[in-house]
Amino acid sequence: MCFGLLAAAGGACYWKWNGAAHARPAATALDLRVERTFGEMALRWNRRALASGDVLRGALVVRDGEQVEEIELDPAQILNGFIVYAPITEDVGFRMHVVFRDGRAMDESVRTLTRLGRSGGPQVPPALSALATSVESR
Repeated sequence: MCFGLLAAAGGACYWKWNGAAHARPAATALDLRVERTFGEMALRWNRRALASGDVLRGALVVRDGEQVEEIELDPAQILNGFIVYAPITEDVGFRMHVVFRDGRAMDESVRTLTRLGRSGGPQVPPALSALATSVESR
């Protein structure tokens, strides 16, 4: 009987400690990420982190090489969860700032480096280039 209780208690402790180490954190970060597609970048963020609060306003700062541009975002644009950007250099950084009605704020940034081809656009792997050619010719 005592062994059974110890085994159950040990299993509960293992589950608690092991589960805590592998548990996904609550959605409190913007979780910015960049996906590259045929010369453009899709900047995506975690809409669930924003859905729980009342978004007031936001801004996106884009650093493309030496060029810096700040874009004001309204709540609808922020809750959309992504934008598409066409880079002009191989070094692009995004910084997003979101302000909530209760005064809280979230800031996050991400930077991406892309090797540009001779034409000035991002290089497309040969397999994707062949796929794009076959799709365009249909």
